[in-house]
Amino acid sequence: MKTDLIKQLPLVALVLFFQIPLGSYAQELHLSISELFALTSKNSERIKLAQWSVEQSKEKIGLAKSARLPEIETDISYSYLSDITIWDPHFNNREIAAMPHNGMKFGLEASQIIFAGGRINKNIERESLASQVAYLNLDKDEADVKLLLVGKYLDLYKLIKQRVVFEQNIKLSLLRLKNIKSLNAEGMVTHNDITRSQLQLSRLELNLEEVDNSIEIINHELCVTLGLAEHTQISPEEVDERLIQSERTYGDWIAEAVSKLPENKISALQLQLAQNELDLVKAERLPVLNFFADNHLQRPLTIVVPAQDIFLNEYQIGFKLKYDISSLYHVREKISLAKHGISYSETAAKLQLQEIDQRVHHAYIKYKEANSKMDTYRKNVELAQENYNQIEVKYFNQLALLVDMIDASNEKLNAELQLQNGQAERIFNFYKLERTTGNL
Repeated sequence: MKTDLIKQLPLVALVLFFQIPLGSYAQELHLSISELFALTSKNSERIKLAQWSVEQSKEKIGLAKSARLPEIETDISYSYLSDITIWDPHFNNREIAAMPHNGMKFGLEASQIIFAGGRINKNIERESLASQVAYLNLDKDEADVKLLLVGKYLDLYKLIKQRVVFEQNIKLSLLRLKNIKSLNAEGMVTHNDITRSQLQLSRLELNLEEVDNSIEIINHELCVTLGLAEHTQISPEEVDERLIQSERTYGDWIAEAVSKLPENKISALQLQLAQNELDLVKAERLPVLNFFADNHLQRPLTIVVPAQDIFLNEYQIGFKLKYDISSLYHVREKISLAKHGISYSETAAKLQLQEIDQRVHHAYIKYKEANSKMDTYRKNVELAQENYNQIEVKYFNQLALLVDMIDASNEKLNAELQLQNGQAERIFNFYKLERTTGNL
């Protein structure tokens, strides 16, 4: 008998293995908000795109600087030359003059811009300003992604708290149902009370299932965005209350937004870019001075009669001044357009300051409101718990109806959920204020 049992152990172990839920293999990851931000900066695809734009802007600066280097060209060619046919003015008589048939040419040319009206320096300046904009866009995108993910993170934080609330209320509902069944057995309450209690329990269980599904959805979204393994179960850490408290005034927040917010810095750079465009357009009216040198080696020599099959080598060194006369009338419209661009950028910068003020004011008021709500929510939980306790005692003493106890239970549940929602809302409003002022 013992031998048979030993033989069956592998089968028993296999059965037990498949009875283990797959969820038990999920890796739990305790994640703080600071760790969330670190993973966001490292793994977000949107941030990687912005980083690629920064790298591209660096290369464009190098490309603009390369215009300062000399231009060097070389060419090699081979050709076949036919004999020359000679006609008289009336095309009556024709003669054939022999020519060397192999034509070869080797050339080397170099030129260096000495003066171009500041075009090169202005192009370098433009790409440098564009690079600064790319860096600021990276900061802006990173802050946007962080705020988006901290919102998801706090949704998960809130749902996990709600899950605890529903589980506690389900346990309480089960205990209450047990007590009601005992009273019903003694003939003190009707079967209708049992039915109503079971209905409330069913609703709580359905709410718990909905919360679990929402947790799974948001957890999956965070894992994908943060580059975590598919079955990672994120466990948000409790937020230190000191981290979301600030004694800064509204004026302090505004001052920080003006000095730190990437959007405001981008507006200032856009104005500089518009001025740079005007300078570049004006430079088109100025001449370009080049230093050049070239050397050519070719055969045959065809400027003599008869042509000679010999190599001829010549070189030249000098300066070339080029001036586009048509720029006197072509550039006029470009200058007007560039000036409009400056006016547009100036207006956009003023509008940006107005929008910053509005956004900071809205975020500041909502942050203060969220703080005020928390005091009310905590008090509501105390009152709802006290009310439920009183109604429960009255019910089991036949001094209250079941509907009164269910109402008190629902009030208690709603107060507890409001408290958890309010906590998450308060944290999110703090980080939204930080984003609005350029501190995220």
